Amino acid sequence: MKKPVYIVLLTSLLFLAGCTSATLEYEDDEIAAVVRGEEITIGDLRFLYPDKGLLDKIEPTAKARLVVQEAKRLEIELSEDEQELLNTDVKTGYRSNRAFAEKQAEKFDMDPKEYYEEYEAIANEMIAYMSAYVTEMVDIAVDDDGEYDVNEFNKKADQLLDELFIKYADEIDIRIQE
Repeated sequence: MKKPVYIVLLTSLLFLAGCTSATLEYEDDEIAAVVRGEEITIGDLRFLYPDKGLLDKIEPTAKARLVVQEAKRLEIELSEDEQELLNTDVKTGYRSNRAFAEKQAEKFDMDPKEYYEEYEAIANEMIAYMSAYVTEMVDIAVDDDGEYDVNEFNKKADQLLDELFIKYADEIDIRIQE
């Protein structure tokens, strides 16, 4: 049985944050973290998230980037649902997130629709590969009806991601701390 895509669980990695009110005094090209040789800049973070609490997004973004790298390294295939996520039509999402897109696009002197298309492509790739990785790696008992305990799955998924982060800790350099 294919485990369902838990987008809520996976996107929580992307959007975990406290409410840091410190004004960012960093330039967009400053490196916030390096994950197995791949840089995450302040500009990358600013593109994905509002400025408020931005520094709180460094570690979750590094974890997400690590999971995408690991899924690709292991050549984990995306399910049909995950493939579909990569090809999602952004019109519906744009309408419901228009205020966010307009504010973010202004930071980068972009058209809001153009911004949102790029944002969705980046976010959806992370979510799709994170979903594929977790679905592939989490082993959980299924009952006779093909059901399983969602809480147990989520707990094992969180543990898996924490273990992956620990495994590659020497290849992850968080350069900016809050």
